Amino acid sequence: MKMFKHTSKGAAVAALVGLLTACGSGGTDSGLPADKPGGELTADEEEQLCDGFTESATTAVDGIDNPCVGGGYFLAALYFSLGASTDEADLQAVCMGQQTYCEDAEAEPTEPMCPPLTEDCESTVGELETCFDAQLDLTVATFSPEEDCETLSVDGLEAYMADVEAVTGDVNEACEDVATSCPGFVPEPAE
Repeated sequence: MKMFKHTSKGAAVAALVGLLTACGSGGTDSGLPADKPGGELTADEEEQLCDGFTESATTAVDGIDNPCVGGGYFLAALYFSLGASTDEADLQAVCMGQQTYCEDAEAEPTEPMCPPLTEDCESTVGELETCFDAQLDLTVATFSPEEDCETLSVDGLEAYMADVEAVTGDVNEACEDVATSCPGFVPEPAE
C-alpha cells in the first residue's frame, strides 16, 4: 500500500484519503480497466488505484482555501443543528475558536493507507472510483463554506447544511452497492 510523506500537504492528503472512507474532484482516473473487480487487482494495480485516489485528494486539498475555516464552520453548523445556539455572535465565536485551534495545531505526521481491498471485493474499479469521488466531493463541500467565520450567518449555515446534505445523498447513492460488495472499503457507521 502507498504511504504518504510526512509533510503538511502530505498529512492533509493522507487525512483526506483516510476520512473519505470513514464518511470538485473532477473524477479519479487510475488508468485501470473500469470493469475489473477490486478483488482481482494485483499489488501493483492496487498501488496504481491508490495513486489515482491520492492525485484526486491532492487536487481537492489544493482547491480548499482554508480547511481550518471549514472545520470551524462545520463545528458551528453542528452547534446550530443541535440547538446549542442560534445567536450569530455565539456561532461566529465557535467557528473562530475552532479555526484558531486548527491553525495553531502542529501538523501530526500521518501514514494512513488507501482503502483496503480484499479478495472478495466484487466492486469494479469504476465503482470504487465513483464512490471515492462522491466521498471526496462531500469532503470538499464540508470544508469549503461560502462564508468565513467572521461573516457567518444563520442563513449561510442553513444553506451550507442543505448543500452538505445534498452531497451526502450523492455519496449514499454512489457507495450503496460498494458498501456491500467490497467489505471494508466503506466503513460501517459508528454506533
